Amino acid sequence: MAAPTGDEPGHSSWPATVEEGLARIENALIRGYVEDLDRAHLVVCCGLRDGEPAYVGPFPSALDAVVAAEQEEQMLRAEGFDPVVSVAVLLPPPTDAI
Repeated sequence: MAAPTGDEPGHSSWPATVEEGLARIENALIRGYVEDLDRAHLVVCCGLRDGEPAYVGPFPSALDAVVAAEQEEQMLRAEGFDPVVSVAVLLPPPTDAI
């Protein structure tokens, strides 16, 4: 019989219940989203006349991008557009070359 690796069910690192496992996944996702708040972000504007999205930024954080998005939306509405404005995290390129 092989020695336990710590990856098999019943080992102390495995969740005791499905709910515990889901809570661990949820916490990991939330941690990732919180870490993203301090990453650079872009403002994405859709609903312009040419049909192509417009990008503004990058901004140093999510908060800076949200403030810029609100200003951009107000400006576009004043110009007669009905834009859909959102904020997107700007992730670094993958480190493994294809």
